[in-house]
Amino acid sequence: MVEDQQQARYYASSDEEDGLLDDDEEDMEQHPLYIKQEKDEEAVLLSNLDVIEISAMTRRTIFFCVLILMGGLGAAGLFFWYGYSEAVKDADDHFDRRSTELVRLMETKWVDYELTALATHEFCQRDNTTHVQFTEFYEYVLAAQLDVQSLQCARNVTNAQRPAIEAESEQYLKETYDYQDYQGFVGLVFDDTGIAAVPNKKQEPYYYIISRMEPFLGNEIAMNLDLKDDELEGKMKLELSWETKKPVLTNRLTTIQETDAAAYAVIIYHPGIPLTTDVPGEYQQATWTSLLVRIPSLLDRVGYLQEENLAIYMYNVLDDVGGREFLGAASFIVEEKGQPATVEYVDEI
Repeated sequence: MVEDQQQARYYASSDEEDGLLDDDEEDMEQHPLYIKQEKDEEAVLLSNLDVIEISAMTRRTIFFCVLILMGGLGAAGLFFWYGYSEAVKDADDHFDRRSTELVRLMETKWVDYELTALATHEFCQRDNTTHVQFTEFYEYVLAAQLDVQSLQCARNVTNAQRPAIEAESEQYLKETYDYQDYQGFVGLVFDDTGIAAVPNKKQEPYYYIISRMEPFLGNEIAMNLDLKDDELEGKMKLELSWETKKPVLTNRLTTIQETDAAAYAVIIYHPGIPLTTDVPGEYQQATWTSLLVRIPSLLDRVGYLQEENLAIYMYNVLDDVGGREFLGAASFIVEEKGQPATVEYVDEI
């Protein structure tokens, strides 16, 4: 009985304690401090949400800024590349245009020599053209500011015509230059040491002889020289020119009076033109103009008209053997606008 009463009091106390606890929790929930703590936790939670939203917005802002920056850099790069490409294209177009003009100018200046050779042939084909008349014509050529190193008439003559030509030449040289060493037609001999001129050439059925020549001084050995002795550069080139009625060009050479070893020259052989007065089938005595072009002089004529810094390289296309042959090159340097360019001769590339 006693034990049952004690257990009943125990359970009653336990229930009262549980009741007290529940009442305490309700009271704590209504306590101001408890309410503040709960609000603080809600504020912290809201603050964390705001931080998360701000961080996301920051990342989006940075992303869009980077995207705009990259787009701007890309657009700037494309604009720069377009501008650079256009500048390069303009520079290339300008160079192509100026180089084409330079080549055409060179061709024009070269034609001046061919036209001079053609005009000279009108004198060469006459049987009655005297040495004095040929000298006067040469002075006209020089007055046209055309630097011709040598201008000559060559003709096909027979052995029967030889004595009269030699006598005329000897008399002219004595009277004009007091030249006493004339020894008749001159031949060429080729050996291992080079080419040698041999006066008083042996008798032959025909000759391709130089009958008129300017200037004489400095070229004495060439008076009445038989070009036929030079098989490749003389005989073959002259006969090709006469058959085709077109001018031909020799390979490059260095003249005996040249002081610059690097200065080359070429010879134009011009056969004249067919005339309406020519009788078909009738024999015509072959005559040629021989005009010596000094390449540096030609480059000087071209450089005089240059207004920009450019360089040009000249080659002779060798149709008979193929390939090409370097003739000369020059760099045109314009130091002052409106003034002739300075010409500097350069080596082959």
